[in-house]
Amino acid sequence: VKASALYDEVERAVTAGDVTRIERSLADMKDKFGGTQFAQHASLLAAKGLQAQGKSEAARAALTGVIESASDLAYRDVARLRLAGLELDAKSYDQALKQLGAEFTPSMAGLAADLRGDVFQAKGQAAEAIAAYQQAWKLLADTVEYRRLVQAKLNALGVDPQASSTTETKK
Repeated sequence: VKASALYDEVERAVTAGDVTRIERSLADMKDKFGGTQFAQHASLLAAKGLQAQGKSEAARAALTGVIESASDLAYRDVARLRLAGLELDAKSYDQALKQLGAEFTPSMAGLAADLRGDVFQAKGQAAEAIAAYQQAWKLLADTVEYRRLVQAKLNALGVDPQASSTTETKK
């Protein structure tokens, strides 16, 4: 109950855009309830709020904390994806690829491959981007709407994933 109340405080601070309150309430959460999923979820939320307020280093620290201490693999994967996105935005491509080189759960592997393609695209490495996007295409389920975005990225690079899937099935 106390962890839930403290999580609500983090949420209110993020909604208000109050960096000092975000940092203070997150520190309290980690100090008092660091082993709970509330703490990991609060860290993800705080990182989003901190990034929105231009506090990239504090957001990185919050995400790194989740990566290092998450008991739930889904939280760890989300933190890695978000951290890689921060690094991509900062043009720290090697750091982004380092985060995306980790092993992801099957449900997140397609998203990681897509983001890896974005990093390679930003680096000007079209062949590597195409390979990463093709991997994402294969890993994302047919029913996932996100797959259309990956298809658009591949199409922009001159690749039709549906044609290559059909070719592979015929072989």
